[in-house]
Amino acid sequence: MNYKLTIVIATLNSQIYLRRTLSILKKQVFKNFIIYVADGGSKDKTLELFKKSNLNYKIISKKDKSAEEAVNNCFKKIKSDYYTILGSDDFYGDKFYLQNLINCIEDKNIDLVMPGLAFIYGNKKIYKASNYNFNVVRYRPIFPGYGWMAKKKVSKILFNEKYKVASDYDFLLRVYKKKYKFYRENNSIYCFRVGGFSTSNYFKGLVEAKDIAIKSKGPRFNIYYVYYLQFLKYLLKRSLQKLIKFK
Repeated sequence: MNYKLTIVIATLNSQIYLRRTLSILKKQVFKNFIIYVADGGSKDKTLELFKKSNLNYKIISKKDKSAEEAVNNCFKKIKSDYYTILGSDDFYGDKFYLQNLINCIEDKNIDLVMPGLAFIYGNKKIYKASNYNFNVVRYRPIFPGYGWMAKKKVSKILFNEKYKVASDYDFLLRVYKKKYKFYRENNSIYCFRVGGFSTSNYFKGLVEAKDIAIKSKGPRFNIYYVYYLQFLKYLLKRSLQKLIKFK
């Protein structure tokens, strides 16, 4: 079967939240998609959940050195018109998510569409519209790193396996610099669960993102202002957490 969309999901012992992720995928109005599962050797019920879901999926599993390498292996196998990445603990805001993004790409003749974003803290949602100017990608990450949808031709750009936290920012920056057409679709909400690998390695992610922005020759003042401000916020937050714990 020729699928119109490929959804890449990287997994490693992801059963805790994966059930909800797959449940919302099953409810999507748009059905013509296949899931490429980049599994890192799960020992729990992750792969069993895919089997029980009755969704179209294919295990792209090998002994990859990193999640970035696993995702790249999926990118190289994409045959569909469009593709996207979904975090194994993230989910789409409604059943029209995939259809809306595809409509944006086709109706507006763009290469990559970015959704709005909701941060998930436990059972609490905090919405953040994608109301930024895409020019800011030159000196800071634009969110979300996952959830976007792009034409197949963009898949020629792979994740840089050197970066373990900010690889999605580096990827989007290189896509932007290739002059691909971006668009914001705030009516489609990508729900990003806080507390995963990227958020638990926040400081390392800041260091990587700063290095990426400098390497890309972004405006130095903006880079240092943004990242040193974030470093200070991070250190202040950690100090307050230790103080509260001490008391």
